[in-house]
Amino acid sequence: MYPVVVRTPPRLSGGGTTASDIFVILLVIVVIVGAALGKPLIAAIGSLAFVVAIAARIWSRLSLEEVKYSRALSADHLFQGDETTLTLSVENNKPLPVPWLRINDFLPLGLASSDSLATEKSFLGGSEITEVVSLGRYERVRVHLKIRAVERGYYRLGPAKLESGDLFGMFNSSREEGQSVHTVTVYPRVVPAPWLRLPAARPIGDSRTRNNLWEDFSRPSSIREYRPGDPLRKIDWKATARHASQEKVYVRTFDPTVSHYAVALVESATTERPWEGYLPHVLEAAVSCAASVSVRASEMGYRVGMISNGVPPHDEGRAVIPPASSPSHLLDIMKSLAMVKPMAIKSLEEMCRNHGGEALPPGATVIYIAGEFRQGAVEYVASLSHEGYRVVALYVGDAEVPEIPDLEVLDVSKAFLDDEKRSLFARPAGAGEEYSGFGTSEADPVV
Repeated sequence: MYPVVVRTPPRLSGGGTTASDIFVILLVIVVIVGAALGKPLIAAIGSLAFVVAIAARIWSRLSLEEVKYSRALSADHLFQGDETTLTLSVENNKPLPVPWLRINDFLPLGLASSDSLATEKSFLGGSEITEVVSLGRYERVRVHLKIRAVERGYYRLGPAKLESGDLFGMFNSSREEGQSVHTVTVYPRVVPAPWLRLPAARPIGDSRTRNNLWEDFSRPSSIREYRPGDPLRKIDWKATARHASQEKVYVRTFDPTVSHYAVALVESATTERPWEGYLPHVLEAAVSCAASVSVRASEMGYRVGMISNGVPPHDEGRAVIPPASSPSHLLDIMKSLAMVKPMAIKSLEEMCRNHGGEALPPGATVIYIAGEFRQGAVEYVASLSHEGYRVVALYVGDAEVPEIPDLEVLDVSKAFLDDEKRSLFARPAGAGEEYSGFGTSEADPVV
């Protein structure tokens, strides 16, 4: 990723502190009093100090002029626990040196500095890294920091604040570098999933089959004469025109699908009702499970898709991703999973009904992943099995595995739930509907 120099009009803070302004006024008074009393030594010392103060004021005003700041990352797509190098670069393009320059750059919550030399100040929503450098005339200085990905998510770095002043520290100026153009995507945790080696009649997907129920419209085979019942979309109008003298209509045939589609339905709700709060460790388990299933299915050569009700529409991710098999497609899924939020935008069944024609091809394998089996979603998923879909549910919650008629449920919570966090945030025994997940939203996700 190329470093981007942020060029914004300088917004300098008012010349100096109140104490410095008072000091300048006192110097003027000393000069006047010394001259009035006929004390040339006092007047000379006061005049010299006054000249120094004025020079310091001008130096402070010019300290941030022609100073350019840029930020670069060695990698902007990471997995949890990975590190990247953040390079802060400042360049002084004027003959006047900058005796000191303080850089305050913002790191959002989810990223942390692992460099012991950096001064880090944590607060709500993130942390602030502070570095102090000095610049000679026409000099460039780079500072390299190690940044560690702590939590999955989509983060924007900055804004940064530059502060400088004169050599004596009497006056200072500051400038904010505007909003950052740098983003970091932290993918969810992916774990090996050997338990997904299921029989051919189960997920993930199907191998080549003799049952020619479903045709792959991306694999044209041949043409034949039209038969009653053939859909109009299969008519090959070019072939029909070429044989116009025969007064026959021809349709295009397609090979049966070689690999069926696997679509992960990711439930972001972790409680039955939104006002009950949410369980962060269960949400992270569901997202990690979806990422692991997607990677495993892609490795086995299947076309993978995803539908989630936890990706906000204003984010860079996509809540609905139709099945495909390219490497970049898998990265799109991982990026969208990184942006899953704890509060559902819509119900999962509503998302599927609105976008099912796009993301749920006929005969696809549907993998329902949830830590809370909501009744509406379960009824919808169960109904898919009667429409020719192969359905399996993966449970990642911290309660007993629910039993659902006509729906196979696999308990995979042990593979994705951290035992320590499970014991810390698990539902109290007998809590039932009175249980509230509030107060747990600041907990760290599963690492």
